[in-house]
Amino acid sequence: MKRDSVFNPNDHEVYAALTNHKVSKIELAKLFLKRGIIISPKDEKDKSARYFSSFFLSYFDLQDIHDCVSSASNRREMLRTNGFQSESKINISEVIETLNTFKESKESTTEGEGKLTVDSVKVTQQGDDILVNFSYSSFNWGNSEFTRRVNKRTAFRLRKIDDKTLYLDTGTNEEAKQWSAELSELLETSNALVKDDEINLLGVTSQKSKRTFFDRLTKEIDGYELADVIKVDVIKPNDEGDDPEAEKPGYKIKSAKFHGEGLMQSKELDELISQGFHLYRISWECTQTSSLDLDLYQFEARFNDTENCSGFEYIVKGFKRHTNNGYTSKPTSLSSSEEISINTKLFQAANKILGTLSIPPINTPDSIELECNAEINVSSELTVLTEDNHLRDGPIA
Repeated sequence: MKRDSVFNPNDHEVYAALTNHKVSKIELAKLFLKRGIIISPKDEKDKSARYFSSFFLSYFDLQDIHDCVSSASNRREMLRTNGFQSESKINISEVIETLNTFKESKESTTEGEGKLTVDSVKVTQQGDDILVNFSYSSFNWGNSEFTRRVNKRTAFRLRKIDDKTLYLDTGTNEEAKQWSAELSELLETSNALVKDDEINLLGVTSQKSKRTFFDRLTKEIDGYELADVIKVDVIKPNDEGDDPEAEKPGYKIKSAKFHGEGLMQSKELDELISQGFHLYRISWECTQTSSLDLDLYQFEARFNDTENCSGFEYIVKGFKRHTNNGYTSKPTSLSSSEEISINTKLFQAANKILGTLSIPPINTPDSIELECNAEINVSSELTVLTEDNHLRDGPIA
């Protein structure tokens, strides 16, 4: 909160803030304890919030409540990677200098016509890896005093792959995209780096080739063997050649979501692709080829621009540990070093496939009927009539 800001909520706004889902009973009990009041965990949250809102509150009381309500989300973002090449050996010290210049230009600044403030930018180095952590706040002046400001975090990671190659990993929210573009331009001008072409399928007109890209991606990550494809999303782009006066049916399937087993071999998917649909998102599971463990590693990749297949994003969600009773229900998080290694392999596989997309995948079976225990669900929720198909879902700190 800025020191010169006006912050004077009334009792109703205090009550509304304390009943917010982000404020737990434990945090509410701590607020009472600071006033020497002990409340029972069995007390109703609504009644406790109503009682607390009747007090005379200091600036610091209000700040504590605000911090609870505007706490940053811990939800992991998809990852976007940009590659850079250099004709000479990359000097990490010079890259650090560029990052410090970028940091100075961002810290304590206000952007977006007062709707965003950058609170801090922290640059840390570990060998040839550099982590840039952003803490910032976004504002919605139409909300109440406590909810108009939301604290956020994102992180960039710069990785020296070899003497002449540098990768920049960023999150996929709007702020990260903007700052990534600014930092990329600075690296090109200050460090004589050349940015690689982004991964996209803009020049690919065949829907089968777009399917091939994802099919090969699930199979060509170095050191990992495909176990199963568990989710597939498809969409049908707008056809500018449609005759507006032609008779049309009373429905229009715009997109569909499949969830099940053996999805890439399903005839239902083949049929949609033959009708002009294309893949834009896929989730799959792999095992490590060099390990005796049967743990399932979970991956997801997509194009953020669903119709044009641009803005390649991906994530390694973790792994489901194999036990005597099968697999754990929730994935276990990877260590930072393991996740970085897998991210590198996934991104390099996508780049390699894009350069050889005209070559058919090896050992790709023909479409077959699914087994009886296989399941495919076409989500009616995402089979829509709307034309708005934007998706809104960082590196590990």
